[in-house]
Amino acid sequence: MFVTINTVLEQGNEMRKLFFIAGFPVVVGLVLICVGFSALAFGGVDEHYWPQWRGPNFDGVAPSGDPPIEWSETKNIAWKVEIPGSGFATPVIWEDSIFILSAVPVTNGGPPEAFSSVAVNNHALESTTGSAKHPNTAIASATLMPPTKQRGQRQRRGRRQAEPLQAMDFTVMAISRTDGSLIWSDVARHETPHEGKQVNNSWASSSAITDGEHVFAFFGSRGLYAYDMEGNPQWNVDFGDMRIRNGFGEGTSPALHEDTLVIVWDHQGDSFIVALDKN
Repeated sequence: MFVTINTVLEQGNEMRKLFFIAGFPVVVGLVLICVGFSALAFGGVDEHYWPQWRGPNFDGVAPSGDPPIEWSETKNIAWKVEIPGSGFATPVIWEDSIFILSAVPVTNGGPPEAFSSVAVNNHALESTTGSAKHPNTAIASATLMPPTKQRGQRQRRGRRQAEPLQAMDFTVMAISRTDGSLIWSDVARHETPHEGKQVNNSWASSSAITDGEHVFAFFGSRGLYAYDMEGNPQWNVDFGDMRIRNGFGEGTSPALHEDTLVIVWDHQGDSFIVALDKN
């Protein structure tokens, strides 16, 4: 497993790219995470995939992983796609689906552009227009941005809050592991955040989790959302608003054990742990 942090900014816009490196998924944006693994037979079916934050065994390790040791914009890249918005959520993978959470700024004027994929390394992938599962939730376009501060460069007042300036589409996406095309997308919630975030955090930092039957997307103060694998909403829960004015922001990821889904609600108000029936 490789983890690299990369900050990208240009004219206030934010974007990410999802690369597939010789069979391994990578998300590039405010955080770039490369998780490499092979789809060989393991003792447990979950070990074929990357179903949650820190992987199948909760340790950040991909069993029998064998990623390439070199890559670039073209070398060892099977395909790449632009991911609108920003988010630190780990991509989660089940069978052919890669699930991404993103907070997409809502722009003024005109409909958002559709999801697109790009051919790389002689793979015959034409630019495609993804058809959203729910037509009224097409995801916005994104613009590539140059890097700014290097990783590890110290910033003053690291907990400084960035005030919310615009509404966000808190979006769940399923992307094909085979060719990078959009399988489905849904805007779980459209909302202007109630308070700012830490400058190095994102509005979508909680990772999704899947059991192969459901996908659970947690957006903190924007709620918890359950989908089936085809993108159909099943249920949702709103826990209220967190208060993290002096912290590093929201970012707790759900945990799943059998039929029990666990959420930690830790903030500057009354904190709690809640266990929910996943069904």
